[in-house]
Amino acid sequence: MNPLALLRRTKVTVGNKIILIIMILAAPFALMTKLYLNQIGKDIAFAQLELDGSRYIETLWPMLVDAESDQASRSTELRRRPASADEAFKSKEAVDAFAAAAGKAGQSAIEVAEAGRTAISKVADGSNLTLDPDLDSYYLMDASTVRLPELATSIFVLKDALKPYGAAGAKPNGKALRALVAAATRYQAARAAAVSSLSAAQDGNPDGTVRTALKASTATFEQATADADTLIDTTLLKAESAERAPAADLERALTSVTNATRGLWTRSESELVRLLQARIDGFAADRWQKMAIVGAALALAALVLVLVIGSIRKPLTGVLGAIGRFQAGDFLSAVPHADLNNEFGEIARALRKLQGMSGEQALTTAGINGSGMMLMITDSDDRIMFLSNGLTQLFMELEPYFRAAKENFSVNAMYGEHIDYYGANANLKRELISDDGRRRRVRYEVGGHVIDVDMSNVQDANGRRVGSVLAWTDITAELAAEREIAEIVGSAGHGDFSRRVALEGKKSTAREIALGLNAFADLVENATTDFAASLTALAAGDLTRPVANQYDGVFGRLQESINHTIERLAETLGTIQRTAAEVATAATEIQMGSTDLAQRTEDQAASLEENAATTEELAASVKASAQSARLAATMAEKAKQSASDGGAIVVQAVSAISRIEESSRRIADITSVIDDIAFQTNLLALNAAVEAARAGEAGKGFAVVASEVRTLAQRSSEAAKDITGLITSSTNEVVTGVKLVKSAGDALEQIVLASREVADTIAEISSSTAEQATGIDEIASAISTLDSATQQNAALAEESAASAASLTTQIQDLEHLVSGFRIEAERPSGGRRRAA
Repeated sequence: MNPLALLRRTKVTVGNKIILIIMILAAPFALMTKLYLNQIGKDIAFAQLELDGSRYIETLWPMLVDAESDQASRSTELRRRPASADEAFKSKEAVDAFAAAAGKAGQSAIEVAEAGRTAISKVADGSNLTLDPDLDSYYLMDASTVRLPELATSIFVLKDALKPYGAAGAKPNGKALRALVAAATRYQAARAAAVSSLSAAQDGNPDGTVRTALKASTATFEQATADADTLIDTTLLKAESAERAPAADLERALTSVTNATRGLWTRSESELVRLLQARIDGFAADRWQKMAIVGAALALAALVLVLVIGSIRKPLTGVLGAIGRFQAGDFLSAVPHADLNNEFGEIARALRKLQGMSGEQALTTAGINGSGMMLMITDSDDRIMFLSNGLTQLFMELEPYFRAAKENFSVNAMYGEHIDYYGANANLKRELISDDGRRRRVRYEVGGHVIDVDMSNVQDANGRRVGSVLAWTDITAELAAEREIAEIVGSAGHGDFSRRVALEGKKSTAREIALGLNAFADLVENATTDFAASLTALAAGDLTRPVANQYDGVFGRLQESINHTIERLAETLGTIQRTAAEVATAATEIQMGSTDLAQRTEDQAASLEENAATTEELAASVKASAQSARLAATMAEKAKQSASDGGAIVVQAVSAISRIEESSRRIADITSVIDDIAFQTNLLALNAAVEAARAGEAGKGFAVVASEVRTLAQRSSEAAKDITGLITSSTNEVVTGVKLVKSAGDALEQIVLASREVADTIAEISSSTAEQATGIDEIASAISTLDSATQQNAALAEESAASAASLTTQIQDLEHLVSGFRIEAERPSGGRRRAA
């Protein structure tokens, strides 16, 4: 069974139901509270484990930073630590190894520091310090457990690398130098990493307390590391140049850095412990605060629950009493608590409104029954809830027809029955006319009656269907009138407008429709008769019978169109008759003129043909002269071109010798550069020999190479001097050749200028002769074209005369065709036609 249905059937009061709802709603709240307490407990335990690990590391750090001193007592104390100290951190093996390294006699500080770094890192991992969630405490942890221990260890490594440079007269080898450079590099990287972590911790601290706490120790640390960095750079430079390195000064500076690191680690560790303790205290305070809020909320909820149950019971009892009186038929008693501004007030006001609606419903029912309207109302299940008196009378009249198919059919039994009670009757013919989902129209036929039923859905304010209203209309008489009108309209569609609607038995609207339809039929019949008569006469060629009667509307426009068409057609035919006569006269005149023009054009063509022959002979003579002039111009141009080519060759020769001269200068410059290089090489070889001599036995081989290089440089210098002398002599010869070639070029240039003048004069003569020949050719061509055009004009004149004769024949045919139409006698076109 559905739990909600079971809850509705049980006799549980509203107050108890509210309590049950509150308990159900409180269950997730209680679960969330429990989850919160579990999570806050885990957060506190996580931070507490970090705090314990940090305090444990405080016992390991002094042994690491003081690895150079005797650690026997501290090692012994560390070995005696309780076993539980390492259980939470899983660091027993690493710490034991650190204690053993610190307590071992002769153990180097580097090995002790490395073991300490491993132990501290193991404790940090096991205590969740490496998983710290806050930015400031995470970087403090990183500095305390990773960066500063690495810095302390790198200092020990750097000190150890300085040992070969500390003894008087020591000569460290290359291996010692590489170890020193590697140690210095490790130290500088560790110092930079430590500074970066501490800076990130200060930047990540929102209240700035970490920056304030570390300010003094950070300044001391920065000063100490700056001094050490300067000495490291100096030591490395001197160690590379084999000078005595200030190892003792650097070792003291590194000791200062160790002391500053010790102080900085102590302050960083103190701040880390403070932040972790503050986080734990914050978690605890937040837990107590939220639990206090939860307790207050529960107390307030209990108080509100009691007040709500009390405020529900009284109005609910009053409303239930009003509903009981309403069910008993008492609609006059006042409904209590209607003045409340809550749901009970709304229910009371709704009941009071329902009282008024019940009276209005009674009035509506009386009005419907008194008006004769045929209405049926059904509920959402299509069960009949109301029948108007008019519809009841119709059903009473048709009851025998329904009983013929269903013996127990009764109009009085229809209330509460489904509409299929009558709709499924075998004597009832049903036809669906339309259905759009909200409104359905059905037609019934029974007992000679035709009834239209409009069924509309009734919806509440939320759009849900609560019932239907069926409006019944007996359309038997209207259908009979429609059939009669349809028959008349059908006859009109076939051109028969003689039928009329009978007025007998027609009342009110049906009679008015019949009278209007008869009048319309009379109008259409008269108009179509007149229009047909005019159009029949027009088809026979009679344009003297327009539509005489006057009509309005569409028929009036049609009358005007027919009459206008007849009038325009008559005017057009008259114009055609007049124009045909005029065109016939013009065609005769054109024929005579064309014949005369053809004769004159033939005479002119013969004269032009003689002129064309004479012009062609003159053109042939001028062309021969022009051809001779062109041959002379061509020979002069060739002579000019040969002279120009000689001049160009001389110019090219001068240019080539100039380039040779320029190349000689450049070669001289190059040999000078080679001489300078040989000189510099000689100096470098000399310096190399000096340095090889200083190097003693180790530089003998290098001295031999330097001597060979010096000898080679001297030879290069002598060769460069010889080349310079040869190039200087060659340059002088080239300058003399350039002067001679330039003189020959000047003489050829004068010859070229004279050839050009002769060629230009001959070219002008040839051009003038060619222009004369071209002009005569154009004249001959123009006369030939004029001769051809004249002959074509003669042919065209003959064709025009023939066309004019054909046009006269066609106009005579047109006059015969137009004479078949009859137009009004008073039109002037007839007189014009007779005159023609």
